[in-house]
Amino acid sequence: MQKYEWSDKFLLGIMELDEHHEHLVDLMNKSYDLLEKKAPAAKVEMILDELFDYANYHFAAEENWLKEHSYINLNDHLVEHDSFRRKVLDFQNEFYGGKSSHKIQLFTFLSDWLFNHIRVTDFEYAHALSTNHKGQSKHDS
Repeated sequence: MQKYEWSDKFLLGIMELDEHHEHLVDLMNKSYDLLEKKAPAAKVEMILDELFDYANYHFAAEENWLKEHSYINLNDHLVEHDSFRRKVLDFQNEFYGGKSSHKIQLFTFLSDWLFNHIRVTDFEYAHALSTNHKGQSKHDS
């Protein structure tokens, strides 16, 4: 398992969403550091709560942005976000229920999901919307 460092290869070219993604990576790495150092459960819970809350904030902002830009695959994107939310709730219930064996699985899931989501699904909408807008004149926008 590895930590991820933010780099330009994750940039979508949408400043607000890129800043959100960078912050999510930072929170994820902080949670990993706490898990690795076997920090008290209360500290781990606090950073995980912050990570989950921020992910929901980001999803809402991203979903609004996609709606504003009439993204054709919005429903598929919403399904991915909802699936993530359900999985995180399951992990939270297990983690807060004292099942510490799930801590590593939680971090692995979060990191895999976040990076796959950014590099595949989010890149898809960034590309589709930038391609859409390139074909329009300034008067059409």
